[in-house]
Amino acid sequence: MHQHPPGFLAAPLAGTGPGVLVLHAWWGLNGDMRAFCTQLAESGFVVFAPDLYHGKVVDTIADAQALAEALDANHLQAKAEIADAVTFLRGRAEESDRGLAVIGFSLGAHYALDLSTADPERVGSVVVFYGTGVDTFDNAKATYLGHFAEHDEFEPKANVDELEQALKRADRSVTFHRYAGTGHWFVEPDRPEAYDPQAAALAWDRTLAFLQRTSGLSQDRNTQSQGTQETDLEVTAETTDAGTSAPGDWREATLARVRALIKRADPNAAEEQKWKKPSNPAGVAVWTHDGIICTGETYRDKVKLTFARGAALDDPTGLFNAGLNGNTRRAIDIHENSRMDASAFKQLISAAVALNRSGTGAAN
Repeated sequence: MHQHPPGFLAAPLAGTGPGVLVLHAWWGLNGDMRAFCTQLAESGFVVFAPDLYHGKVVDTIADAQALAEALDANHLQAKAEIADAVTFLRGRAEESDRGLAVIGFSLGAHYALDLSTADPERVGSVVVFYGTGVDTFDNAKATYLGHFAEHDEFEPKANVDELEQALKRADRSVTFHRYAGTGHWFVEPDRPEAYDPQAAALAWDRTLAFLQRTSGLSQDRNTQSQGTQETDLEVTAETTDAGTSAPGDWREATLARVRALIKRADPNAAEEQKWKKPSNPAGVAVWTHDGIICTGETYRDKVKLTFARGAALDDPTGLFNAGLNGNTRRAIDIHENSRMDASAFKQLISAAVALNRSGTGAAN
């Protein structure tokens, strides 16, 4: 089997499915990208997101622009790494004559479009989120779907219109959606200044329907895959560090799965990283909605999810397994290869949000 390139791999519990390559935005392979990959895997796809920044993730525009410019300056290597990722994914996904799907966000959209013309035999469909770039598609064979903001200083309407016309001139099937009142990054929860939950949910539904149609993934099979995933928190996911080929930290994959479940339970939940320190430079993930819902922290042997007001929540399935003697908090410790009822977890998230919104002393 082809050597595992640096990146994030997520697969359905069934172990196989149509392949989807995800190319990250200029922030790097961050939590939003991993959660998106995990959500696709829950829907029956084998998903791989190559890490084009080799471990670097940023959250300011200035830092992101610097990384993007460095990547573009070395674009031939970036394209070679993407081609390598395609080969790797084809070895993991089920065989199909329809080609892989490629999804690109912003910076990644440019590389997704380029890949569809450079490797037309292996790319069957392309989804772009607020990104353009390539203007010639004579060699392409893919079907295209695009999601664009109404107000976007990075991708003005003229760029989007030009891309749409270029695809039509090449006689490609293309559907572009423009989302009223939105700006760049509107589907990324990590960008609270731009994130639009309703538009993001609609873009997700349209993307999933498009991928099901172009990949041949039947609705029955997709539903069955979702049902299997919903009873199990264990993620079939691997992460590799830059320059290595061994599977990486299972805890990161677990947090990605948790993140996806929280967003499915409450699309309006916000996430931020707090309490960063030298021993934990990534900080602690904190999910909020009218107060703290829960936190996610990694330890050597577990991922700990602490619910700020867990003692006040009903837990009929017994998810809480730590901090049971506290007056306010309750925790869930997730160990490697452990399992947890995902449906019950989503209900717990919904209950925590409802408690916060009731106004009875919300956690903060």
